[in-house]
Amino acid sequence: MRRHVKAVHDGVKNILCTQPGCNKTFSAKQKMLKHVKAVHDRIKDIECTDPDCDKMFSEKFDMLKHVKAVHDGVKDIECTRPDCGQMFAQRAHMLRHISEVHEGIKEIECTHPDCDRTFSQQINMINHVKTVHDGVKDIKCSEDGCETMFSSKQKMLLHVKAIHSGLKDIECTDSTCNKMFSDRSNMLRHVKAVHNGIKDVECADPDCTQKFSTNQEMRIHYDCWHTVEGQQKKIRKQDRVRQVLESAYTVDSECHVRYQGGCVPDPDKFCARIDYHVLGITNAIVIVECDEQGHKDYTLTCELSRMEQIHEAIIKANFSMVVAKAGEAYALTASMKPVVFVRFNPDPWKVDGEKELSRRCDREAVLLEVLQDISDGTLELPHPLNLVYIGYSMLDGEPVVCGDPDFAPQMRGCVVLAV
Repeated sequence: MRRHVKAVHDGVKNILCTQPGCNKTFSAKQKMLKHVKAVHDRIKDIECTDPDCDKMFSEKFDMLKHVKAVHDGVKDIECTRPDCGQMFAQRAHMLRHISEVHEGIKEIECTHPDCDRTFSQQINMINHVKTVHDGVKDIKCSEDGCETMFSSKQKMLLHVKAIHSGLKDIECTDSTCNKMFSDRSNMLRHVKAVHNGIKDVECADPDCTQKFSTNQEMRIHYDCWHTVEGQQKKIRKQDRVRQVLESAYTVDSECHVRYQGGCVPDPDKFCARIDYHVLGITNAIVIVECDEQGHKDYTLTCELSRMEQIHEAIIKANFSMVVAKAGEAYALTASMKPVVFVRFNPDPWKVDGEKELSRRCDREAVLLEVLQDISDGTLELPHPLNLVYIGYSMLDGEPVVCGDPDFAPQMRGCVVLAV
């Protein structure tokens, strides 16, 4: 009892570590010996009791905590802060959570000279330097035949869970959404971008005002629009699409449409260049746009307003032309050809979260098939303005882009095909 009072209540630590140069003190000799074994001698002779785990420990207590947290998934320690409710497997994890989340204590600075990030733990800073600044990926996927490398075991395990096991057991927190995810971070990114519509990641170019939901979208935009290499790559992709179209149709790739009253939301712009106006299709006005990366490099509101304004400009130009030829009375009653925007993504995309493995030439063949269906009248065009998406990421049979909060309902109703 006296030892208990001394160690726990009085906090007396008068037993010095026996290793030279170590000034750590302990309340009991047993604790000091455990420290020497684990830290100085680095002896780990206790195996995890899970048959599929090869992790070793220096103490049985640490092994049992590991089994409880990792293999059993037990989280029975609740955060002590009111209105939090988050559960943890270990008290140390709960205390670290309070320090980082509730108290915001981050005292350890990144050692990289150009980085100002701080961390609450030394190990987190070391891992940050290793993965972000040094780019070290030294952990191989545990699945036979997979050569993918990772910077941490946690990322490797998430990869195995999502790609090899196909397990998606984390539900979206939005009550109206039934989407499932393999890890919590992807779910939170989904909620932020799709349900909350938050776009708080600014472009890395100081002169650009565009914002995005994720760093990945921002990097795609930056590489495409603000680097010479990105611009050259964009031109090469557009040239290839032009060659595919010209193999079957006459194409105007220098077509400009002038706005009346200025562009929304950029009133200083009064015209837009259309990627490709496909000539020879007589029953519709067909515009093909090359959307690299599914147009993640461009803000959705700008692109939607651009299509609406181009459509409006075409209507006005057509009306003026008919008036000049047949008079205003006829022009008011004459029907106009439907306008079709075919949005073609030449880059890889995903279907229900998984990368779609297809050759670019196969996607280009789909583009020509869709144009043929438009020309034949096989594809119905019920609206004055119709949208077709080819090669865009899909979720439950719908283009992911249509689920974006910025995708206006009236424009969503114009989508007639997505493949």
